[in-house]
Amino acid sequence: MISIALAGWNVQVQTDSARYRDWLLECLANELQVTKLTAGKNGSREVSIRIIEEIGVEVSGSVSVSAGTTFDISRLGFARQIQFETNQIEIRISNAQYDRPNFLYHVGILAPLSYLFRQYGSTLAHAGLIADRQDGILIVGKSGAGKTSLSLALAYSGYQLYSDEHPILTWDDNQIQGSRFVGIPALRSTSLEQLALCGFNTNWSEWRGKFCVDVANLKLADAGEKCVVRKIIFPQYDPSARLELRRINQLDAFRKLCEDEYLPVWSRHIEEQRRHRSHVDMFLALAGRAESYVLRYNAEGLADICNGRKLAFLP
Repeated sequence: MISIALAGWNVQVQTDSARYRDWLLECLANELQVTKLTAGKNGSREVSIRIIEEIGVEVSGSVSVSAGTTFDISRLGFARQIQFETNQIEIRISNAQYDRPNFLYHVGILAPLSYLFRQYGSTLAHAGLIADRQDGILIVGKSGAGKTSLSLALAYSGYQLYSDEHPILTWDDNQIQGSRFVGIPALRSTSLEQLALCGFNTNWSEWRGKFCVDVANLKLADAGEKCVVRKIIFPQYDPSARLELRRINQLDAFRKLCEDEYLPVWSRHIEEQRRHRSHVDMFLALAGRAESYVLRYNAEGLADICNGRKLAFLP
């Protein structure tokens, strides 16, 4: 069993497959060791995830949503059942097409947890999150936009790293609070080249197809630590722009937030539309409460940030 303690959650992941367990540990083990997420039970809600390997076993069925229970069976050999009343999740994989570590992590861990978070006023966002004295900065963009690169550069310069890819956002006390989710930062080769001047140590991960970053020298947020999201950055890598910052209005910020790749998950069913709407409502509140900026930068600009040059608006 793999235990993950998050802010307000205790997640227990079980699988009889030694391969699946090894894959998940490869993604989580270093993170758990660094942040001591398995020490004690810091969460208030219990979640059970069971992942079953059934390669070669035919899976058939239909999609139904009723009484808070979601059951999804793919014709290609993947099934997921979520019991919202008991916070229990079961994943079955029967097609070798899905027998991949990255798929297992995103579909077996991230996706079902995001469904549960939404019914408790929280959500996973496809973003980076850093903070200084609990003043959070959300870094939002599509895959390849530079979320991880910018998050790591700012963390290297002294900011606290909460997540480079999928922080937990929660509506609490009329504020949007961010907390840490597990995961080891990883960079594509192009991003690694952009950060070459910052001197990060990395190791190649075959199954992720990326370079995993050594975070030992970075200041990481603890499992139960929260920050208040005060500002939002939408990064854009531009070889001709060293560091160019432009503030945008609330409407433009909201539109950009709604490009979040996690947003459309399960929004086609009536029961899930309510949870989908809560995700949109959180983005609407975020756009109204946080200052939003577009940042254009290049490799020299990232090096400036790594060397301690703060952007003008940062705390």
